[in-house]
Amino acid sequence: MADAESHHHLALTDWRKGIAPVSKGKRVSQRVLLPPEYPTGEFDDDRTTMGKDMVGFHLSGKCPVCKHDSSAVCATRYLANEQHDDGESRDRYQVTALKCACVEDHTSEEQPAPLTFGCGAEWLLKVSWSHDNADVTVKKESVLDDEAWKAWAAADANGAAIPSTLTTYQGVAGKWQAALTAIVALVSVGTLLTGRSAFQSLATGWQVGLIAALAVAVLGNAAVLWKSDLASFGFPTLKYAVQSVKNLPNADLAPLTLAKKAEDQMWSSFGFAIPTILASMAAIAILLFVGPAPPTASYKVTEKLGTVSTTTPCGHFTNYVPYTSPVPAALQFTPNIAGAETVTLDGTNITTIESC
Repeated sequence: MADAESHHHLALTDWRKGIAPVSKGKRVSQRVLLPPEYPTGEFDDDRTTMGKDMVGFHLSGKCPVCKHDSSAVCATRYLANEQHDDGESRDRYQVTALKCACVEDHTSEEQPAPLTFGCGAEWLLKVSWSHDNADVTVKKESVLDDEAWKAWAAADANGAAIPSTLTTYQGVAGKWQAALTAIVALVSVGTLLTGRSAFQSLATGWQVGLIAALAVAVLGNAAVLWKSDLASFGFPTLKYAVQSVKNLPNADLAPLTLAKKAEDQMWSSFGFAIPTILASMAAIAILLFVGPAPPTASYKVTEKLGTVSTTTPCGHFTNYVPYTSPVPAALQFTPNIAGAETVTLDGTNITTIESC
């Protein structure tokens, strides 16, 4: 234990003397403060393999304590901070806690059984990059003592939260799903589909408009529910669930990748909610404020065949409005009697047309 404490003390003062390889059988648990002269540029990254819309990238290099190869995640999607362009197009930065994750066998005297990955060392790096240009070199800097004590606990918490990112966001999405469903329900189209009488009383143009509004509202509501379900629960197949972890080098980024997909699905749900609500409001407005179509004008027609005059029952013409133009040679007339058929009248025999 004294050896570990001495190691820790020296690590904070002189890394060249204090940070040494850990031999097999020795496992230290220490936070290593890297001084300004530490060659942080020797840490590699895979930023160039990630696109503009990345959720994070990897930092890899030698552990400052055990000198074994190690890798860690720099989560950028939700944790990055904006900064002024440093002259080399780097406009994002983040303080990241890196823990040794080497695969060497580091055990302790108190716990001789093999432990998890790494020697137990942890250190901070300030990482700067360009969010929209993967070709800009990532800058890594030491985090000095006056900043480290403020950032270390938060950086540790951020790193620990990465595996549960998807679960956390799905919980948020589930609550928003309920809220969104309640909002859409305020103008629910279900209450509009209560009968045919109101629809049949509308003029043809308004009937077409109501059908279009209801179609948009119903389909939009289905899309809202589908997208919000995807955000809250994911696609209902195991193949989809494991898709992001098949690529083993990036499997540690899978929770962030899936959380981003869930976030995109939720935003799509919000997007579909807008036309759904507008279409429902349009349908309601048509039913509330558009009156029934005016009744078809009825007329009775008197014909004279020779010396005999006959008068039809009240009915309506097809494609002819009396008194607005001369009587054509032939008229299509339908009596207002259930089951009556349309007949053709000879316009030359018509003597009078009267309103009913």
